[in-house]
Amino acid sequence: MTDPDESDRRIDRLERELAQVQTDTTYTRIEAILGRQRLKATLVIAVKAIGRMSTALAASVQPMADEINGAGTND
Repeated sequence: MTDPDESDRRIDRLERELAQVQTDTTYTRIEAILGRQRLKATLVIAVKAIGRMSTALAASVQPMADEINGAGTND
C-alpha cells in the first residue's frame, strides 16, 4: 500500500505541472495571435501604400503616354 502523504505530494506535483503547461500554452497562443494581428495590420498598410503608389504612377505616366501617342497635338 502506498503512503497517503506520498500520493498527495505526487498529485500536488502533477497539478503544478499541469498548471505550468496550461500557462505556457496560453502565453504561446496569445503570442501567436498577437503576431498574426501585427502581420495582418502590416500587410493592410502595405497594400494601401502600393495602391496609392500605383495610382500616382499611372497618373504621372498617362500624360507621357498621351504625348507619345500624339494626343493633344494639332497636327
